[in-house]
Order: sequence, then C-alpha cells, then structure tokens
Amino acid sequence: MPLQYRSTSTLVEEHTDAINCVALSPDGLFVASGSTDKRIVVWSLSSGQAIHRLVTHSAVLSLLWRSSPSRIICGTADGTLITAAFNEENIYVSGFSAHSKPIECLSLSKGTTASCHLATAAHDVVNIWSSVENDTYWDYGDTLDAPPSTPYSASHSVIITSVQWMNDPSADCLVTAYLHHGIICSRRGTGSIEVLWSIHLPLCGACNISPANDTLAVCNITSGFDVYAIPSGLRRLVLEVPSEPPGMALPIVYIHKGTMLLGGASNGKVRLWDARSGDIVQTLRYHGKFDPLLIQCVAENPDTFLLATGSSDPGVPNSIQVWELRDVAE
Repeated sequence: MPLQYRSTSTLVEEHTDAINCVALSPDGLFVASGSTDKRIVVWSLSSGQAIHRLVTHSAVLSLLWRSSPSRIICGTADGTLITAAFNEENIYVSGFSAHSKPIECLSLSKGTTASCHLATAAHDVVNIWSSVENDTYWDYGDTLDAPPSTPYSASHSVIITSVQWMNDPSADCLVTAYLHHGIICSRRGTGSIEVLWSIHLPLCGACNISPANDTLAVCNITSGFDVYAIPSGLRRLVLEVPSEPPGMALPIVYIHKGTMLLGGASNGKVRLWDARSGDIVQTLRYHGKFDPLLIQCVAENPDTFLLATGSSDPGVPNSIQVWELRDVAE
C-alpha cells in the first residue's frame, strides 16, 4: 500500500526565536531543539511537551544526539561545546570553550564510545576531539588545515558550511564543505591528516553524504540542490525547487537509507525527492502561525520512520513539526 508522511504533532510554546537545530533521539521517543533564544529544549513525543529546558549564554546553533538516547551535544554562538545527559527528572550539563567563534556544525564519527571522534566547525576552523569518560569531557586531537586557494576563491574568506564523517568502511574520513572553497575529504592518520579528494564548486551551502558514500547532496544557494558523485565530483542530479528564491542556504539530508532526500524551505513547504530520479515524491506543508515559514533544520530517525522539521523565522515564536510514515488509507 502507498505510504506518505503525515504530521503527528506540533511542538510549540517554548522557543521565542528562530530554531537553528533539531534532532530525534535514537529510540524515537524524544526531540531536542536549539534556538537563537539561547535555549535547548528536550521534548517527549508521547506527550508533546517539553521535559527539560537548558538556558545557555548565547544562541544554540548546532546539536546532535549521542548513540545513547539520553545524551546530547550542542554548539553555541560563543564557541561553547555543551554535553547534556538527562533522565526523567534531572539533566546533567558540562561544557567548555572549544572555539573562539560560533560552533555552527557538529559531526560524530561512526565508532564506539572509546574510538569515536567529534568534529566541530566554527566559521573557518575545524577541530577534532576524542571522547573522555563517556563524553563528559572532550580531548583535543587536531585542527584541519585551511583549504587551498584557487583563482576563484582567493578573494573570499574561508567559511565552513558543513562537516560530516563518512560511513563505514570510511568512518575515519571527514568531509568539510566551504562556502567558496568547495568540498574536501580528509583522513585522520597517526600524526597527520591526508586529503583524499576534493570537489570544486562556485558556492556550497549545507551538504550531506549518502549512506553508501557514493554521492553527496549540496545546497548550491543560487538555485536549489544538486547531487554529485563521490569522488569524481560529476553532477548527477538537479533537484527541482519550485518557487524558492535564490540566495537561500537550506539544509538537505539523505533519508530512508539513501533512497530519498529531505530539504529545507523558505515557504513552509518541505520537499522529499527520489534520490535516484530527482523527482519530488511528497511536499510536507508546515502548520504554524506565521507564513511564510523558513525551515532551516530537518532531522530523521531511520529506525522509527520519523521526521522532525523546525521553523526558523527570526524574532517570533517558532515550532517543531513531527512527521511519521503512514499508510495513506489511514
């Protein structure tokens, strides 16, 4: 029978400014969100209510769940890296100054707690950290070299737009996207970092690697989204983005084990594409108080067939929409 995503809940009345990041817990029971209002909120999906609130010193820009469903890692605008562990009653927080600039991107490698590495990106710097005492602390390891300059990029500042560790068997490889300096894949070895491949693009917003490590989806900022082959850099697909204005840096992520793509929006209409053909499969219409709605954060839980999207309109209350894959006959 045909399946479609249906809205199951709208999480409201917590964030008073743009939501910059959302993440679903590994067990599909919680959503975490971070906002320009300097708040981290953990929501229960069973009740639709906030169960934990954490107030920070600056805007929360990036967030991810650890493999444990009760542990999140966040980056803030003042360069603080926060780790929060919680149970039903309490939340335990640790943090330190990891960068001198806003931490806009985070990525955890696909390893065990003992062997995993965390990449943090702040404007023009990527640092790599190792977990200590089950993520209570992070031990500094390396800083990536600045990307090489080209005739096109020589006049532009280095600005990082995305970091992501690749999947097994290349889990030690980190892909970094730059606004003006293309995309570079690096491997961390013993005492050195080796560049494996690079893709040169005029502009690159957020990007996301397929589970098979063979393609990556890119927000090109000028006209929407493209899909490129790894490592050749050949463009495979151009994704249709009806009525989206140019100049928008929107998120794009692979979902459903790489068979579909989920992209952000500036008009409240979140689209799903077939990752092979580039055809639009479904448009998710965001339900909120304000129109249009800027959707700059999206997330998936592949095991529970849940999606979460957060609205990011500045200076007004924002909300999170949760979607579940269901039989259209229901």
